[in-house]
This record gives sequence, structure tokens and C-alpha cells, in this order.
Amino acid sequence: MLNRKDITTRSSIRTRYHGPTNTLGSRISASDGRRRTVVHYAYECDTNQNHAHAAQVFLNKHYNNKTLPPCEVDAHSGLAFDGDYYWTWNIDEAFTKIEESLIEEWKR
Repeated sequence: MLNRKDITTRSSIRTRYHGPTNTLGSRISASDGRRRTVVHYAYECDTNQNHAHAAQVFLNKHYNNKTLPPCEVDAHSGLAFDGDYYWTWNIDEAFTKIEESLIEEWKR
């Protein structure tokens, strides 16, 4: 089983805004350098919310329940640089949830 103490580094998710074209509306793409997911821009949300949402969609699609326990993008981790945003996720919180569920299961 994966132990949080074994994790010393983690990748980041890069999000990027793509403006509208003649056929498509505005979009946000999320990528880890190997895979890419594109979501529609939600005009009712602000820029940070749109980028965080795209990163969470990417994390759910490519990482959660496959290589990591269910995690959420840290909404305050979006670092903007040259028009791109970079996101991480809170793995300690995910492991704490798993540990709590295992303790509850053990108590039964």
C-alpha cells in the first residue's frame, strides 16, 4: 500500500485559457505534459474558478482512483505564470480520509 511518507514529489497540472473561435467557445485545457483534457469556460465563474475546475476535471479523469486516492485540487495553489496556471492537490487529506475509513471499518 502506498504510504504518504513515500511521496516526496508530485506532478502539477497546467491549465491554459483558449479564446473562442468561429466554431468553438472559450475553453480551458488542463495537462500534465502527457495527457490533456479540455473543458468549456463557464462565464458565470471567475478566472481562478474556471482554471481550478479544469484542473479538478483532469485530476478526476486521469489520477483519482487509478494511481491516487480521491484528491481535490487545492483551490489556493493556482500559481499563474506567463498566462498559465499550475495546480497541486492535497494528498495528505486524501490519505487521512482513507485512514479514517479503515479505522471505522476495523471498529465494526
